[in-house]
Amino acid sequence: MFAAILFLSLFTHHTPVPHEITLSGQLAQGGLVDIKAPEDTEIKLDDNEIDSVAPGHYLIGFGRDAAPVSKLTINYPDGKSEEHTLNIKQTQYVTQYINGVDNTINNPLPDTETRIVKEVFQLAEARHMGDYPCPGKLNFIRPAPGRITAYFGSSRVYNGTPGRPHSGVDFAGNIGDPALAPEDGKIVFYQNMVLTGNTLAIDHGCGVVSTLMHLSSAEKQVGDTVKKGEIVARIGKTGIATGSHLHWSLNLGSTRLDPLLVLQ
Repeated sequence: MFAAILFLSLFTHHTPVPHEITLSGQLAQGGLVDIKAPEDTEIKLDDNEIDSVAPGHYLIGFGRDAAPVSKLTINYPDGKSEEHTLNIKQTQYVTQYINGVDNTINNPLPDTETRIVKEVFQLAEARHMGDYPCPGKLNFIRPAPGRITAYFGSSRVYNGTPGRPHSGVDFAGNIGDPALAPEDGKIVFYQNMVLTGNTLAIDHGCGVVSTLMHLSSAEKQVGDTVKKGEIVARIGKTGIATGSHLHWSLNLGSTRLDPLLVLQ
C-alpha cells in the first residue's frame, strides 16, 4: 500500500532549486513515509530532526493523533534548503465496547500495576535496542489470514470504562493457528505480560518493530533471525482477550503506526 510517490520539488512555493527528494508511503494518521534524499541531507519534521536510517534514507511515522498539517524542512549538503507543507489525512476512529473483561484489569492491585508499568518499559526498551540491518525497502505481509476484528486507533471501552485506543490490528484465529513474521527481522523480545499475554517483538531494521500479542506459544527465541512469512508463534488467548486472536502492532521508534497502511 505504499501508494503515491511525490516529487517535492514540484510542490515548493518559492524559487525552484536543482534538488529533488522522493516520498513514498501514506501521508495519513498512522502512516509510514519513506524518504530518499542526497546523502548528508538534514531533514526536519515540525522542527524535529529526523535521523537517517541509512545513507540518504529516512523514515517518518505519523501517530494516531497526528495533526492535519506538518512542516517538512530539507537542508541540503550544499547549503540550499526547502520547506514544504504536508497535508496529513485524518481518520474517523470508531469506538469499540468490550464487555466481560476482568475488572481487575481496569482497577489493578498495586502489585499488578507495578508489574504492568515494568513490562511496558521492558518492551519499549527492546523496541529501541534492535540492531537488525536496515533494508532498502520494507514490504510487509499480514501475520495471519483471518478476518480483521479490530482496527488501529479505535477507542476502547472496557466494561463501561474508557481505556486506551487500540494500538494495532486484530486478526481472528483459533488457538494454535500460526502467526507469521510480517517481514524479515530478528526476534528481540518474548515475554508473558499482564495486558498482552505472551508477546513477541521482531526488529525489522530502520527502527521499525512488529509486536505480536496474545500468543499461545512461540516457535522462535530471542536472537533468532526470521524470514517474512515464517511461522514465529501460535495464536492464543492470553492477557486481556475475550477470544482467541492475533494482535499486530507496528512501531517506528516510539511512534505507533497503522499496520494496514504498510501492507504490500
